[in-house]
Amino acid sequence: MKAIVKVSSSKDFLVKALMLLSNLQSPEGRITMSEAEILSRFMDLPLKFKHFRFDRQARSLVASSYKEPLGHQAMSNRILSLTRKGYIVKGEDRILVPSPAVQRL
Repeated sequence: MKAIVKVSSSKDFLVKALMLLSNLQSPEGRITMSEAEILSRFMDLPLKFKHFRFDRQARSLVASSYKEPLGHQAMSNRILSLTRKGYIVKGEDRILVPSPAVQRL
């Protein structure tokens, strides 16, 4: 079965792909639209953030990309929620990285 999804940017594609991936999960593992949006912004960061996608500098860059910048606590809560749902995992060196399923998008 093929799915045709019309998108206008890579961020929009990532949001729609994450929502499709989320619908395949159990109800506890599904992400909200705001979580999909924030994860897509992290995935859309420049290559210099490839290995440290969720560090302090990347978080401040993503937070400032919103019209009304996200606060530190809101950002931390969303990252914690994504970690609990399995979309972000701790790598071998205890650094947060996107899960393998998310990395393949």
